[in-house]
Amino acid sequence: MTANLDYETVKSVLRSENQFILVTHRRGDADSASAFALAEALQIMGKRVEVLHDVPGYLEWLFAPYRVQSLDRTQPICFVALDTGNYARLALPEEIRAKIEQMIREAGREDKVERGALHALLPFDLVIDHHTSNPGYGRCNWIDPTASSTSELLTMLLLDLEQETNHTLFTEAICQSLFAGIVSDTQWFLRDTTARTYEMAGVLEQRVTLDKADIAANLLQRSPAYVELGTVLRKNMRVTGAVAWSFLDYASIRTLGADAEEAALLIEELEKIPCKIAVLFVEETVGTIRVRLRGKGIPILELAKRHGGGGHLRRAGVMLKNRQEVARFIEDAVKESNRT
Repeated sequence: MTANLDYETVKSVLRSENQFILVTHRRGDADSASAFALAEALQIMGKRVEVLHDVPGYLEWLFAPYRVQSLDRTQPICFVALDTGNYARLALPEEIRAKIEQMIREAGREDKVERGALHALLPFDLVIDHHTSNPGYGRCNWIDPTASSTSELLTMLLLDLEQETNHTLFTEAICQSLFAGIVSDTQWFLRDTTARTYEMAGVLEQRVTLDKADIAANLLQRSPAYVELGTVLRKNMRVTGAVAWSFLDYASIRTLGADAEEAALLIEELEKIPCKIAVLFVEETVGTIRVRLRGKGIPILELAKRHGGGGHLRRAGVMLKNRQEVARFIEDAVKESNRT
């Protein structure tokens, strides 16, 4: 893993290249939407940019200002991955994701995939991220796990690029997007913050007048189906040892007309329960169970890694296939909670 080592190279590439494809992770969130802030900044610098993303519709207010552009495929294109610690989660075309999954199956684990074969399939020139589990899958990696968010890193990056290029990069849309990414990943500065986090948030507030009440209202908005699904969450909730967990089944999500992405946000409710580890299982489709994992005062990243997931020290995610894997995960989580 690389921390800050390639920062100067990142700046140099962004200044010198003319065409970019920015890719962020599937099941996007406010921090992954920072890709649109970088895209707009690059467009201000005279670059052509395309964004591949899976940011949900309820966050469209963060990327609406981005201008869709077509690239000249006969000319060099710089590929940049953002806010994605697990390259298998990149919002890439289905055929490429299928090849990635095949490579991982053959290698046994994601970090065992041969680097040359990986770069032949995923020619990422730059990786910009803050996830602790990121193995550094780009040719140049700027990975800083001390950062609260990728939005924090991009704020620092744009500050330097603004000085070096004499372009005004902090538009209202860019500042709003980056501020939303910071407060979303830190739960409004309640976790994973450093002095630099507050400093970068302060930079954004100094550049434009941010309507923080409006940003909060947009980020915290939930549908009626989300509230109804909370009843299912509470009905299925269990506390096993020091692990609080619940299961949201596909039938209930579909019947209530809820969105699986929004359903996953109910981990917020489980975090309120006295426990060491909070786990939410969301059955997105038959055979696909998304796991949201939170450690309350204890690290849970290694637990996630043992089951093929990743993320942060106390916030992580995993994908499972069936109830048997769910049972094994709960058993392992209880053992993990007993170690501390």
